[in-house]
Amino acid sequence: MQKVEVGKRGSRYEYQLSQKGKDLFPIMVTIYQWAENWVDEEKRSAFLLTDQKGNPINKLSVIDEYGNDLTYEKVIRQPKVINP
Repeated sequence: MQKVEVGKRGSRYEYQLSQKGKDLFPIMVTIYQWAENWVDEEKRSAFLLTDQKGNPINKLSVIDEYGNDLTYEKVIRQPKVINP
């Protein structure tokens, strides 16, 4: 979050998402979609996420460079190579 001055007369501030916060958007949508599947209905969000026209958002997925879906079983961890 970042504090942004919005007052026309005097000081008035609002808190808005910073770029770091906006970069979390895909993660937050994924958590929302997970909750819609796994959290008891009475404990889920009271909001429905849609695009600007009111259409549902497609389920997010992890894909490889060719557009193929990746599952947990298809992903491997490799050490990063750090160049000095």
